Amino acid sequence: MAKKRFKKPKPKDIEIYPFDPHPQIHVPKGHNGWEGYDPKIHKTWYQTNYLELFREIKRDPDTAIPKLRQILISDLWFICYFIMPLPDEVKELLNQPFTVGYAGKIQNGPITGTLDLVAREHFKAVDINENVFTSEGWKKHGSLKVGDKIYGSNGNLYNVTERTEIFTSADCYRVVFDDGYSVVVSGEHLWAVEKRGHHKREPMIIETKKLYKHQHKPDRRYAVKVNAPLKSSLRFFELLPIDPYTLGAWLGDGTRMDGVLTCQDKEVFDRISEFFIVGKGRPSKPITKTIKGLKVKLRNQQLLDNKHIPERYFRASERDRVSLLQGLMDTDGTCNPRGTATFVNKNFRLASDVHMLCCTLGLKPQFNSFSQDHGVVYYVSFQAYKKYPIFHLKRKLKNCKSGDRVARRFIKDVFKVLSIPVSCITVDSPDGCYLIGKSMVTTHNSTFITIGETIQYNMQFPNNANAIFSYNRATSKRFLREIKQIYENEDHPGCRLLRMMFPDVLWSDPKAQAPKWSEDEGLVLKRKTVSRHSTIEAWGLLDGMPTGGHYHRRIYDDLVTEDIAASPGEMEKVKFKFDSSQNLGVMAGGRHRVAGTIYAYDDPNCYVRDKIEIINGEEKPVYHTRLYPATDDGTPDGNPVLVSPERLQELKNTQTFYCQQLLDPVPVGEAKLDPAMFIDIEPEMIPHKLFKFVIVDPAGDKETQKGEDDWAIHLLGVEPYMDDIGASNVYLLNSKIEKFAHAQAIDAICKMYIDGGRVECIGVEKVGLSSVEIHVANAMKEKGRFLSTKDGSIRILTPAGRQKDGRIMQGMDWPLKNGKLHISKSVPKAYRDRILQEARFFPKWSKKDGLDAWSYLWDILLDFSFLFRSENDEDDRDAEKRDVEANEFDPLRA
Repeated sequence: MAKKRFKKPKPKDIEIYPFDPHPQIHVPKGHNGWEGYDPKIHKTWYQTNYLELFREIKRDPDTAIPKLRQILISDLWFICYFIMPLPDEVKELLNQPFTVGYAGKIQNGPITGTLDLVAREHFKAVDINENVFTSEGWKKHGSLKVGDKIYGSNGNLYNVTERTEIFTSADCYRVVFDDGYSVVVSGEHLWAVEKRGHHKREPMIIETKKLYKHQHKPDRRYAVKVNAPLKSSLRFFELLPIDPYTLGAWLGDGTRMDGVLTCQDKEVFDRISEFFIVGKGRPSKPITKTIKGLKVKLRNQQLLDNKHIPERYFRASERDRVSLLQGLMDTDGTCNPRGTATFVNKNFRLASDVHMLCCTLGLKPQFNSFSQDHGVVYYVSFQAYKKYPIFHLKRKLKNCKSGDRVARRFIKDVFKVLSIPVSCITVDSPDGCYLIGKSMVTTHNSTFITIGETIQYNMQFPNNANAIFSYNRATSKRFLREIKQIYENEDHPGCRLLRMMFPDVLWSDPKAQAPKWSEDEGLVLKRKTVSRHSTIEAWGLLDGMPTGGHYHRRIYDDLVTEDIAASPGEMEKVKFKFDSSQNLGVMAGGRHRVAGTIYAYDDPNCYVRDKIEIINGEEKPVYHTRLYPATDDGTPDGNPVLVSPERLQELKNTQTFYCQQLLDPVPVGEAKLDPAMFIDIEPEMIPHKLFKFVIVDPAGDKETQKGEDDWAIHLLGVEPYMDDIGASNVYLLNSKIEKFAHAQAIDAICKMYIDGGRVECIGVEKVGLSSVEIHVANAMKEKGRFLSTKDGSIRILTPAGRQKDGRIMQGMDWPLKNGKLHISKSVPKAYRDRILQEARFFPKWSKKDGLDAWSYLWDILLDFSFLFRSENDEDDRDAEKRDVEANEFDPLRA
């Protein structure tokens, strides 16, 4: 028989083994898809001829496997694109010349001592919208549309009647509750809360930005009522495939691969027998019986070896959900004498589902985890009441509390975070309120190093220990969680390919076979050596940093995020902890990398960037820094690399554009004031005869009414003498720039006034309804000093329609350039440095409080007429002093 001639497949017929659908390799304009792929042309993009590789796998997988294995450990972009289960929108970003080149720089560049700073929106598949439970199941808040049905606080479904556009520059706050739940909302978001009164709680509606200003002490916390049980949203034809109680009992004590239940209570089997035929079982304690017909139903619902609560049950009737919870609690639940019910299980997904189930029933569950000798155990705890029985077993039910349940969540903290996209909706519920779920925030701007390269390193060096560090452990666990899911998700072709290529490294069933396989203990791959460390561990610098660890590879990612970027104190702690972590034992040939985004000029990533070491008498940077800004040349006018031109234009209008998009918090050519022009002066060199003024810039941004800046209090001296240039010398004699409580700030103002000697007046900036001047007058009166706005001893200063930046330039630019501004060395160094930093980063740095206060001096001087004389008129200043003392002229009246 003649041998069939091999027919070369057409591009559309090529089956990419084991990937489906076909990856669309990016080709330059003028080339036609797969047929246009030419590795010679694309050598600056792709490291491998992927088209030919997939054809070779299809023709002869056995001979292609060694080659593919080598590609997996030498081609980082291949791992990120073909192995990682990323959303389509992320893959579109990865499949661009810029990102292919980025992967190549990491792959072929230095393997240790690197700092990779990436624009915030690069490789970003972030759903920063909160999940909302609707009649159709979970939806993202940003995807809700008019007509959707969502739940109100009373448990009923209501229509979404209006929705706004997505706002990208709103003030955002994270609201933290006492049960551990937190959510990011805008400052205008309204909350229905209860305030503690003398006899009962008083209901009120309050904005988030007002919650932010409140001191959330334990006895002053606002409370939010826990929702009523949700009503069913199942339609008449959506039946529950398995009796809820039976399902709950099997999830708790059932054999994961069979419809068999092992339980010590006969009551459980009696209840199940109402819906299923229960086998006789073995006469043992505990009792093991087969539930006939259950295995088939479990298989149909994909629950075998995959214990979880199907989504349909969350939308079932309240009665069915209570039955489901009773089955779970009768088998894996307890109730102590105080009435606290606790569900205990080692299955994270199941425990999370139980937590959600409790929320739909109007309970207030708390989710915790603890490490035991046999692994991590998850706890879901809540208060149980006899009037709302969540147990069927009488022996457990008797410990439940009597009385009525009145559950509340208490707001524990509210803090400022950087702006993220938010949207608003209106619902037709009676109180206008609706329920939101738990936050789902996942960033992918560190895909290559923290996740992709970790996978690649594991395949090369499975015996080595890796540690991922972030500013807190919850953040680092997020990276570990993604790696864990890749290694254990056999439904994804990337995981199957890794297992096929590296059977000597990866477990076929890691949950059952690995010695350690959890976010708390880390992941242990197959290895030939014994180590007390897991193959990959996740740690936080601020919480739970290991002591005495020895790692072959350390990855630092998210040293700073929007959560702490607005907290200088927290960022300083991160810097200190970062340095401390360098003392951890490093194995021979160890590696360390840092990756992230710049959030402020003094954030931890800039701190790492600026670290230096002395080698052969020369200063050299400790870390090799690589920047990946949002434009091709790192300038505002450059071409956008990944975002669209329209999106780049939007980002240019944000205050964080230079930091987060161009990775340059102090752009050359943008700085307006030169800090080197300030003149340091010894206190003894300062003239004695000065006109002194205390100027106060209270905390609170005048243009946005946000209390995020610092108090700035200056004692300034003006020398009443004019030289040939035509401007008087100004001296900063004392200063305080920091976040004061209001009472502390008033005390600081009074002390600076009294210590300053003869002070002409106190100038106080006033915007809106602020009353600092009144508090200062009252405080000074108690000290025997009588000041008021009537006699001019307290002056009110106002922006008068001027923008802050323009006001600062108007008051500071000319005197600074002409050498008129002096800073006494007696001013504490921290405040001297703050003034210089503000000048150096002006106008791009948001902190301008010290300059703003100083610039107001010229508003005061407009009303003062000094007796100015040229230097040539009289050299003897003592004569002037004598004239003043003799009251021959009064500079305040001249």
